[in-house]
Amino acid sequence: MNNRNNWKRLLLNECACGCGTRVAKRFAVGHARRRPLIDRLMEKVTKTDTCWLWTGAVGTSGYGRIGDGYRTDQVHRVAYELHVGPIPDGLHIDHLCRVKLCVNPDHLEAVTQAENNRRAAAARTVTHCKRGHEFTPENTLTTRGHRNCRACRNINARARRAERRAAA
Repeated sequence: MNNRNNWKRLLLNECACGCGTRVAKRFAVGHARRRPLIDRLMEKVTKTDTCWLWTGAVGTSGYGRIGDGYRTDQVHRVAYELHVGPIPDGLHIDHLCRVKLCVNPDHLEAVTQAENNRRAAAARTVTHCKRGHEFTPENTLTTRGHRNCRACRNINARARRAERRAAA
């Protein structure tokens, strides 16, 4: 059984065991009883001003996980399918807010893997040093492939000179 078909079957109110019986918000009589997936998902979501944060199980990748009784899937994928619709073949779900535990359908978008990688790389690009100075061409030194802040280098050099004067 394909995992995507399991979710589709739950969306169509069919029994999750695969018997084809149509049921109203639960499994057929005598089958494993579970509450609807949307209810189980939303009870473990905390809504903030912007994101809907998943508070349930989290996998080693840092993404939330939820199961249907047979398999587990990433919760942002399930949320997208429940709130927006099926994920088109060949596309991945991208978090526009860059928060792995967010399941807000407004923050999820189906994109290609290449686009998802481009967005992730752009989000990882550091624009300021640890002291808050912006990496501009005038304020940036590149040494052995690493960017260094000229302002921080000058601050550190002044501090070393002051220490040497105090010790002498």
